Amino acid sequence: MEALFKTAVDFATEHQVSSEFPAERCRKKKRMHDELATDECLSGKERMKVSAFIAVIDAVVQQLQSRFSEQNVAFMTQLSFFTPASLRGSLHNDISVDDITEVCSQYGLNPADVHRELQDFRSVYKVCSSSCHAESIENGEY
Repeated sequence: MEALFKTAVDFATEHQVSSEFPAERCRKKKRMHDELATDECLSGKERMKVSAFIAVIDAVVQQLQSRFSEQNVAFMTQLSFFTPASLRGSLHNDISVDDITEVCSQYGLNPADVHRELQDFRSVYKVCSSSCHAESIENGEY
């Protein structure tokens, strides 16, 4: 919090914007005769923390939760089966039709056909990428 506050003050100073937070007068509030608690008056810095910083953090948390919901994470996981690293490696050799159903339904594809093509392409891709890698080494590109 302090580092962020210092960065904000430095930014304000650099752009000739006031970084002062005016203090408000604390208003007295009526209390019941047996009430022991008193209302605190927030300083300018504390008021900025409550009204801006916490509000921004709350908005960021909400955005992260909406972008990385369980459904989105499952979709991104299924998309990872089609990355070059996944195609080259042996990490996802046992992909089933059920594993890619959501991605296929998103794009209106038949999961069984996509699964079959993925398996065929994976074997071809491994051969092509290893031969391209060998040629690059022979040519001194690595």
